[in-house]
Amino acid sequence: MSWPRRSLGLGSVGIEVDDARMWLARVSATILALARHQAGWVAYTPDLTLACALAERVAEDNDHADLLFKRQYGLRAFPQEMVRDSRIVPAWITDLEAAPDPYASLIALYRIIKPRLLVECQRYRRQTAPNADGPTLRQLDLIEPEIEEQIRWGAHIIAVFSENHPDHAVEAAQWAARFEKQLQAKDFLWGATLQSNSDLWKRSGEISTDAPVLRELAATVYTGYDLPWDALLGLARPLGDLARHTQRGALRRPTTLQPSKAPTFPERLQMLAALLEEQTTSTNDAADQFLRAIAQTTALHAREWATRLARASDSREGRPI
Repeated sequence: MSWPRRSLGLGSVGIEVDDARMWLARVSATILALARHQAGWVAYTPDLTLACALAERVAEDNDHADLLFKRQYGLRAFPQEMVRDSRIVPAWITDLEAAPDPYASLIALYRIIKPRLLVECQRYRRQTAPNADGPTLRQLDLIEPEIEEQIRWGAHIIAVFSENHPDHAVEAAQWAARFEKQLQAKDFLWGATLQSNSDLWKRSGEISTDAPVLRELAATVYTGYDLPWDALLGLARPLGDLARHTQRGALRRPTTLQPSKAPTFPERLQMLAALLEEQTTSTNDAADQFLRAIAQTTALHAREWATRLARASDSREGRPI
C-alpha cells in the first residue's frame, strides 16, 4: 500500500484513525532507525568527542520515537502490529548505513534527513485538526523544537569539521549529495521499505577501549535490532547521561570485559551489566553518585532482559553478535 493513504489530512474534519496510526508507526520506526545508525558510530568512531555528542542525539531520538510509538495505543493499535511496524524502515536506510565515515553520515543526517523529518511533522500538524488528533499534536509540540536544535547542532559540527579538514569535508559532502539523489528517488518516508534485521545493521569492527561503557552500550543498542521496544529504550536512554560523564573523565578505566564478544545476546547483556558495575564506584561526589545510580539502573535493566530473553521460547540464544 502507499503511505500515507489519500485520506490523510482532511483538514477541517481531521484524519482517519488508521491513517494516523500508520503515520506514527512509520515516523517512529524511522527515528528509531536513525538513532540506531548513530549508535553504530558512537561504538566505532575513533573520535571520542564526536562519539559522546552523538550518544546524546541517540538518547534524544529514542525519546522522540517512544513518544510517537506509544501514542499508537490511543489510536486502536494492537501491540502485535506495533511491534511489526516498528521493524519496517525506509529502504534508503541501507544507503545511509553505507556512509564511509561519521562526517559523511552527519551531513546526510543533519542537512538532508532531519530537515525533511521536521517538514513532515509540520505537514502533519497543518493537515490535522486539533479536535481529531490533539494528543499527537501535543507530542509534536515537544519533538519539533528538539529536532530544530539537533539541526543547529549538526550545522555547527559540520562547519567546524569543514574548517579543520577541508579536503575530507569536500569528499563527505560529495557522498552526501549522491545520497540525497538516492533519497529523492526513494520518496523519503513513504516509498519502498525493508525489514530492520541483521542484513541491515551489520557494521562491525574493534570497539575502542578509551570509554568501554559508552562504546559497548552503544554497540549493544546498534545490534539489538530485534529487542522488544522497552528493552531497547532502557539501554539507549542512558547513553546521553553516560556520554556527559565520559566527557568529564569518568567511565574510562581499563577493563578485560568485552560484551561485544559474548557468544549470545543474553550473555552480552549480563557482561554489559558487569561492565557498568565495574566502572562505577561510590564516592561522596554528587556527580559520581548520580553516575552510579544511572549505571546501577541500566545494569539491572540489562540483567532483567538477559534473563527474559534466555527464558523466552524465541530466545536469542545462539544468535551471533
